[in-house]
Amino acid sequence: MERAKRYLIFGAVLILIGIGASGQAEDADREASEMCAVCHDTVAADLEMTVHSPNRANSPSCVTCHGAGLEHMDNDGDPTLIKSGRGADGASTCLECHGRVQTMFSNRSAHADTNVHCDSCHNVHPTESNEPFQLVRSANQLCASCHPSADASFRKPFGHNLDLGGLQCISCHNPHGGQGEDSLKVDRGGEGPCVTCHSEKRGPFVFPHVTGFTGDCLSCHEPHGST
Repeated sequence: MERAKRYLIFGAVLILIGIGASGQAEDADREASEMCAVCHDTVAADLEMTVHSPNRANSPSCVTCHGAGLEHMDNDGDPTLIKSGRGADGASTCLECHGRVQTMFSNRSAHADTNVHCDSCHNVHPTESNEPFQLVRSANQLCASCHPSADASFRKPFGHNLDLGGLQCISCHNPHGGQGEDSLKVDRGGEGPCVTCHSEKRGPFVFPHVTGFTGDCLSCHEPHGST
């Protein structure tokens, strides 16, 4: 009886999704998410506190990312019968929404070629972490886990002190950007992140050797730290 009831409710949801009217589809997705919450109550409660809450306007639902779960439900929650949202497949799902945002992850990102995917750094269903952007750990810890050489440079006598004054790796680098200097954030004038804090070095100068024409900050300085 219970199985038949689930089939009827979920079947009705899928029919509404197929109708094509956006309002009806959104309502159907929300109903489907409510069905998921019957078993995944803790996950659903955590999700309500995020930007991905199904109850937010224009927000994805469980079905959006995991697909319809009829077969998954009918086989005691077999995880192989539903989209997991992990790895390269999970990244493709994320890009269905986030690929339209210029600063978000794309196939041109340096990380996309190194088996680093969205779920390597982000947790769509956060539990204990209070980090911004739903990060699994702090941004500095995540960066250091793959970039130990850069992390060690911050311990040199002269360099930036991370976490002081809110300075983080992502203050200067766009993790969804390119590799090396291509990962540096630039302003509308095309200048790098150094002058964001060191505004007195912005110029213009009589002898403009730091404007990018004959050199830039990195020509003389090691931003992570030096001896």
